[in-house]
Amino acid sequence: MIFISVGNNEANFFRLFKKFETIINKKKNIEKIICQIGHTNYKNRNFKLIKFLEKKKFLNFLKKSDFFISHCGAGSILDSLRYNKIPIVLPRRRFYKEHIDDHQLEFYKKLLSLKLILPLELKSFSLKNKFKKKKIVKKLLFK
Repeated sequence: MIFISVGNNEANFFRLFKKFETIINKKKNIEKIICQIGHTNYKNRNFKLIKFLEKKKFLNFLKKSDFFISHCGAGSILDSLRYNKIPIVLPRRRFYKEHIDDHQLEFYKKLLSLKLILPLELKSFSLKNKFKKKKIVKKLLFK
């Protein structure tokens, strides 16, 4: 299962969903996809769309997911790492009016340099890459 969450920021984050669609359309076997869309006006009849989730439900989807895709919100990133998930991330950007500043971009660059996240791109969905990164997270966070 693929779980996507864009948080609860009032700004639209349509760019993440469009980028994801471009990637997923290149895959042959489409998995179940659950999207927490927040305030984003996004429609897709092939995915389960949920505006907002209580924390308990969010964590349940996160735990069950094979892939977790998210904005670069600190809470979402930390939750995913706690559950040994490597988040696939696209930061919200001020340039696109997705946030008031570029703090997510700064956080994203730092997390990439530490190899704690993957960028949202086709190779992010490689199982080989996924399991290699899980070992890195375990080593960094749990030893």
